[in-house]
Amino acid sequence: RRVHGGSVLIFYLFFYFFETMDSQGIILGSLEISLEGNIISGAGELKNDTATAAVVMKLLQDVAGVLVTTNGTEPLKRLTLSFEEFQYVISMTIDRIHVRKVPAVNK
Repeated sequence: RRVHGGSVLIFYLFFYFFETMDSQGIILGSLEISLEGNIISGAGELKNDTATAAVVMKLLQDVAGVLVTTNGTEPLKRLTLSFEEFQYVISMTIDRIHVRKVPAVNK
């Protein structure tokens, strides 16, 4: 069976990464945001959550100038915002921003 352009495989690898990243195997919500800030897809508690999408975009714009490696070549891969009850895990690919809301690790 042929995978069209490998995009399906990449999607499943990303999904597997986020599923295994959370030790409880629970994702409370997810968002995929374009680099322009538009919601591509959402699920769970983050479905159609334009407010969270806007905050994530603003946050990434703000930290872009701060999080520069010494040689300036290594891009930001993942950012985790931890709260008492949950965490937002934000990661980037070439053309999208992925946000996952998961239960807090030490809960």
